[in-house]
Amino acid sequence: MDSIVFKNNLSEALVDYKYLLNRKYPYKPSLDLVAQRYGLSKPEKALLYRCVHDEETASSIRKKLVRKDSVKNSLLIIDGFNVIITISSALECYQVFLCDDGVLRDIMKSFKKFKFEDRHVKVVEILLKEIKELKPSKVLMFFDKQVSFSGKVSTIIANLASEYGLSSFETMLVSRNDTKVIEYAEKGVVSSSDIVILLKAPRIFDIAHYVIRKYFPKKIVNINKVLNRETAMLKK
Repeated sequence: MDSIVFKNNLSEALVDYKYLLNRKYPYKPSLDLVAQRYGLSKPEKALLYRCVHDEETASSIRKKLVRKDSVKNSLLIIDGFNVIITISSALECYQVFLCDDGVLRDIMKSFKKFKFEDRHVKVVEILLKEIKELKPSKVLMFFDKQVSFSGKVSTIIANLASEYGLSSFETMLVSRNDTKVIEYAEKGVVSSSDIVILLKAPRIFDIAHYVIRKYFPKKIVNINKVLNRETAMLKK
């Protein structure tokens, strides 16, 4: 997939879509309308869908984001595939997007089925290294067992965590990943970009953003800058 370029049509589409959501128009018809109006490509449409929210939702999530110091001595609850896929996108030279709710997301999962391969071990190693430095009291990493290779990935990560000296690290295969992460959310700090999870989690640490900003900062595109610039131009 080619990099997304923020030409006038896409920038204006971002503003229009957010306006409609703020006016409580349903997201699906609004998304289709804006995409048709500006002739958006599938990746551009996916960008709007994943990265633009009504301001009430975006603001509520931003308020729950915590700094890395909050992870120390806390239970860290990680949405496994969600985090790994996001970091993998940056590692594989795709763009990742800092969305209007302050959370980093990729859009590759909308177009390319993820398959854990040897090259993704590097992603896990980077992630584990950073987790160790954050010093959580315990880590729970959840994987959806309906994904065909989830058992293998869970085992690989558990073994690597042991090699990195993360003794209080547990991988868990569950039937409903989002439900299980939400169930544990009250007990610690959650790492995920799944909007369903984020709306329920009381504290959020975006570990994918933390890692990518440190290792692959040039891959981050800040959607808020585009939205703010376009909104300011409309007010002139």
